[in-house]
Amino acid sequence: MPDETTARCPAAPLSAEGIGDAILVEATDADGPVAICHWSETDERPPHMRIALHSEIRDGAIDDYRTNHERIPDDLAATFARIGIHDWTIWRSGRRLFHLVECDDWDAAVAALADDPADHAWQADIGRFVELFRDADGAEGTAPLEQVWDLAAQRDA
Repeated sequence: MPDETTARCPAAPLSAEGIGDAILVEATDADGPVAICHWSETDERPPHMRIALHSEIRDGAIDDYRTNHERIPDDLAATFARIGIHDWTIWRSGRRLFHLVECDDWDAAVAALADDPADHAWQADIGRFVELFRDADGAEGTAPLEQVWDLAAQRDA
């Protein structure tokens, strides 16, 4: 696999291997593995990373949170597309929410959202229902969760 293919991954590659048309690159930072980038050499979209987040809903706010997520504002969806957020899925268990985000570069997306009016408006609205975000250790924070296992990576190892 050419080095320029792995260099396009938003984090430094730890390992890479080709599986037919697909390429899997395990990315790492100083704390260890943080994402798996999936892409095809023929895909026009740049490689992306997949991260998970954990948040908690305020008591009694589940129905309002659901209602507000039936459709996010169009300007926020446009912002996500512009800054490289390709997909964002949220699952709920009790008051806990688990977010799976596919993006080009999570840190760059977060930086871009810091000054974005659409995101500021969304956060002011949706923030009424969100108690807090938790990091991988359960402390308050928005750092992505630790990936513990990946079936596809195991199969292809």
